Amino acid sequence: MKILKYLIVTLVILFILNATTLGQEDDELYRSYTFIYKESTKADSLSPSSAELYQLGLKYLAEGNFIESAIKFNLVVEENKDFAPACYLGAITYWLRRDTAMDPRGKEYYVAKAKELLKKALELDPINKEVLELLSRIEPVVVKKIEEEAVKVEEVNYQSEEFILEAKIKGKNLPSDILTIYSEGLDLLAKGEFDKAEGDFRRATIKENSSPEPYYLWAVTVWLKRKDGKKSELGYLREAEVWINKALERDPEHQGAEELLNKVEEEKEIAKQFLRGPAEKIEFKSRSEFAPIRVLDKAKKIADDETIRAMRGAVELYAVEHNSYPPDKATLEAQLTKPVKLQYYAGYDYDSETGEIAPIPPEF
Repeated sequence: MKILKYLIVTLVILFILNATTLGQEDDELYRSYTFIYKESTKADSLSPSSAELYQLGLKYLAEGNFIESAIKFNLVVEENKDFAPACYLGAITYWLRRDTAMDPRGKEYYVAKAKELLKKALELDPINKEVLELLSRIEPVVVKKIEEEAVKVEEVNYQSEEFILEAKIKGKNLPSDILTIYSEGLDLLAKGEFDKAEGDFRRATIKENSSPEPYYLWAVTVWLKRKDGKKSELGYLREAEVWINKALERDPEHQGAEELLNKVEEEKEIAKQFLRGPAEKIEFKSRSEFAPIRVLDKAKKIADDETIRAMRGAVELYAVEHNSYPPDKATLEAQLTKPVKLQYYAGYDYDSETGEIAPIPPEF
């Protein structure tokens, strides 16, 4: 009780004097009266001895004594391994020491320790936005360190701990109920349970369709399933492309979506050739290979190209809803709002195995 009274007095003095030894405005938040008081209310579930250690840790944090503060929070974690607030506050003490500690291990050591404790806090409380917010501040430091060491990652591992953690950070602004679904999907993705993960990302997009992240992760999951044999690889690639484009509609500069789109486009071309085989390949004619287009036919060709694009879009949507492509031309054309009437092309070839549509060149 005496410690708690002392803590309150200390906080009031700090609040009045606005005393701080930190130069960064964001870091000052972690020693503010409001922050310390809010964190002090989380000790109710602890035993008396742990609660006393926890309050002492907060007192030292408010005073700027980060070493003693870290010791107290570490003791609380040892006695209460499922108490996320102590992990979070312990991480803060390491983060605040990153530039001031006289330690030969350097800044990177403190950043790494803070990140380690934040990851533990996130395991205990997956949708804690305060933890995600601090992680979002720590991640750029880690990335910079990697760049300095010239470590180049050639291929993204979408199931790696680093990727999953980064994805959780990017989803920190989602509404809490959506963040819960989104985080569960990421955990399933990490475990390789792609069907269940896909279901979670699909539900997240239904409830919150303004963020690119659920769409991007949905595309990632579909792409990872492309060789499971449940449907054609090209089918999965086409579906992944749909959700990548949805992500890019919401964030045209989404780097992850752009990189995945490049992969999907390259693999689509390879898959088409493999599925058709040399004897069954549908020939795509470029403009230069067509007979010279008469001026009066240009408008007809433009209109036909729009029709072909609409048909390809209908194929993609049908595949998403039915997990297969339209079985024939009649089914495909039934998905459109108006009948297919090509005026320039002689017709079109449709491959129900790959979902590919190829216009037949006109005969002049």
